Amino acid sequence: MANIIPPCNTVGIWKVKLPYSVKASLPYWLIAVRMFEDITKIGVDVYKAYYEPYIKNGELIPGTGNTFNFDDEIKAGARILTLKSEDGQVLYIPSTFVETFPSTDIVLYRPMIVSINMGIFREDMDYSLLLQALEETCKANTGVDNVQVAIHAGPSTDGLSVSDMEALEIARQNKMANTETNIEKVVRLEKENAQLRDTLNKAIIVMRGANLITPAP
Repeated sequence: MANIIPPCNTVGIWKVKLPYSVKASLPYWLIAVRMFEDITKIGVDVYKAYYEPYIKNGELIPGTGNTFNFDDEIKAGARILTLKSEDGQVLYIPSTFVETFPSTDIVLYRPMIVSINMGIFREDMDYSLLLQALEETCKANTGVDNVQVAIHAGPSTDGLSVSDMEALEIARQNKMANTETNIEKVVRLEKENAQLRDTLNKAIIVMRGANLITPAP
């Protein structure tokens, strides 16, 4: 039986031989590769812990017609691989029962969530400006169009007195440097620029009328 020992930290889709099994579409992370000797030193019987629950000496290995013998595992230099999935499942697979392991050339993609802990806020605050600004910033920095920005509340804390709330709000609002979204800022600056161009054009007309400047050739 082939003895496949992938490098530690290998991540991706695995395929193993019966009677062992993994979820076919679930990525697993190889977090440990252990020799039989190391396991035995800590008082664990390798055969009883990692083989006997799945296959016993003398039983047929599924799909092969060969009889299983633990001594063959020792002679093959088998290792016990510890695989961990994203949902926390931990599996122990003998290296001789690995059929294929993830290529190190594969780059895993997964949904990414960026969170911001803002501390305590009053529940009736309008967050629309903040959410819009976060969406614009994320799109501008990642190139992802279908960004989903949402607000989530954590566990409630004790309420604040009116005086404490007022003091907190005054201090917070005094620190706010941005009260408009990027789109609103662009609209405002374009309007200001148009007004400046109009003022400049009017000044040019007046100066030409006074012969202070001559038209460009």
